[in-house]
Amino acid sequence: ASKIFFDIIKLNADYYKAYFGIGVCFDNMNKVSDAKRYYKKFLDIKPHSKHADYVKTRLEILRKKHTQSNPLEII
Repeated sequence: ASKIFFDIIKLNADYYKAYFGIGVCFDNMNKVSDAKRYYKKFLDIKPHSKHADYVKTRLEILRKKHTQSNPLEII
């Protein structure tokens, strides 16, 4: 599914729903850094989307998860 979203971004780099979709895909695959990157890009483009609160919550959860697995790393 993420390949389709990447193809969409090639056609329209500001299509926020594609960044949301990629973030969810990476989140589901437990690829924390990648999920965070695409969630943040989503928020950069569409900070007041109906999905913004969900994304902010996921980013906080991922930040905590990342900090717990890498306690010496500062995010």
